[in-house]
Amino acid sequence: MKTSRFFYRLCVFLLVLSLLIGGAFAEETAIHNDGTARLPSGYPEKNIELLISYAPGGGSDILCRALLKYLNLPVDVVIVSMEGAGGLTGAMDALQRKPDGYTIVNHNPAALIDFYVNSLTDKKLWEELDPIATVAMDYTVLYTTARTGVTSFEEAMQYFKDHPKTLVCTAGLTGNGPLFAEKLSRDFDPGWVLTPYDGSAAANAAMLGGHAEFEFASTADGKALVDGGEFIPLVVVGEERAAHLPDVPCTKELGIDFTAGHPRGFYCVPGTDPEIRDYWTTIIGEISAMPEFQQDMMDLGLVPYYRNSEEMKAQTEIWYEQISEIHEMIANQ
Repeated sequence: MKTSRFFYRLCVFLLVLSLLIGGAFAEETAIHNDGTARLPSGYPEKNIELLISYAPGGGSDILCRALLKYLNLPVDVVIVSMEGAGGLTGAMDALQRKPDGYTIVNHNPAALIDFYVNSLTDKKLWEELDPIATVAMDYTVLYTTARTGVTSFEEAMQYFKDHPKTLVCTAGLTGNGPLFAEKLSRDFDPGWVLTPYDGSAAANAAMLGGHAEFEFASTADGKALVDGGEFIPLVVVGEERAAHLPDVPCTKELGIDFTAGHPRGFYCVPGTDPEIRDYWTTIIGEISAMPEFQQDMMDLGLVPYYRNSEEMKAQTEIWYEQISEIHEMIANQ
């Protein structure tokens, strides 16, 4: 009789213990059953660094600060800018960081592809970094200032003919800006002098300082200057007009076969605990669904474009194929 009671109590104890353990495990998961984000157990215990591969004041910096307004963590997220080589320096540095969840990387998947396609690195960085999510799509714009007297794309092409060796700047060696510039060079032979700067902040300063007359930059990088009357947008690289630039034609309607976008995304350091990555994927998804955040993106000249980790990974492979085809097309012209 005593033995039966002992085994009965033991079974009850084990049942209760299993429920407690199961409950504790549920508390440690990064995502609720309803899909909302929950902090993994013991994370974070210290401040988190958000690594941006471009200079302060540029489009990436502005985007990250807009997102951080909606992030509610028990620690601070500190922005670390590591510009250099058009964004390659920061991307390569990210590979050397500890995979402990305390470094989140902001980068442009298209730029990571360009580094490889242009033989600037033998690493497929978009595969080595662990994708979290994309949040927005940006587009390249050709800008000028009132100094030139140019107000349209057609006038710009004539200006280049009348003013050989006009200085035109880009925000780096790679990306859609330089690629679009190469496309125009082959199609129109504008005879300009193309000068890459290390990031949009430096390129914008060159324009404002009179060191360049035209600039290929993103919609986000130029929006404040357009709003302030300092930049004049001439053409948007895309299949349709930008919502905040309704009077500016896009490349598709001008018959220019180049419509590549400029995605903005986030990554984890390779080897980061998938639970931490999934937390960031989910919380960024929650923020991206907020009408206020979406309005912030549109106010910055960006198009809301949330894709989770797996969707981002699949879409990046499509972008890789497309960008490779564009490079091959230009090279064969």
